[in-house]
Amino acid sequence: MLVASARPLRFQKTHYLVLGSGVALALGRAFEWELVDRLTIFLWMPVLALVWLLWAATTVWSLIYAFLNRKNGLAALVPVVMAALFVGLATTVPFTDLWLDWNFETKRQAREAVVARVVAGDLVPNVPNNNKLIALIGSPGLSKGGDEIIVQGAGGSSYIFFYTFRGILDNYSGFLWVPSEGTPRAYMDADEPDTQIEKLSDNWYFIGHR
Repeated sequence: MLVASARPLRFQKTHYLVLGSGVALALGRAFEWELVDRLTIFLWMPVLALVWLLWAATTVWSLIYAFLNRKNGLAALVPVVMAALFVGLATTVPFTDLWLDWNFETKRQAREAVVARVVAGDLVPNVPNNNKLIALIGSPGLSKGGDEIIVQGAGGSSYIFFYTFRGILDNYSGFLWVPSEGTPRAYMDADEPDTQIEKLSDNWYFIGHR
């Protein structure tokens, strides 16, 4: 018979499939920006689409499973509930904000050491054909997309930008160090209407430009 007899359900293949797809979806959202940096946005987008497709397929199967095992009552709905919980987790938890807060706080001291070297003149632009870029040597992970920072100005008047996302064309985001007498709007194209500016602490701002 297609309908299972009324008895407690064990953790079966359907449960594992839903659990696996849900965990993949949640982890993908939680570590999205680290994965974007490693895979590039071009590879990450199809990977993320496949993860969502996997979750959708296992969710449909969990509904079929619940129907086929309906005589088991609420126990048959466990995979459906699991699928719903994981998609709720993936879509409501502010993973990007949490990641940005973690990234800023854990790497702040290292970034401020770089800022001090730029202000002192120990670090100067070193990327050919670009007089504003500094490729960081021995400081991995401080600026996404190649560990390059942007410097506008010189000495104590320098604006220093660390990427958190180095996108396509003018699409980027990151942490901007602003000199004490300066304003974030004075940095490059940050004065454009669609630029997101959020103060993080003294001299530090988050900049997001679309």
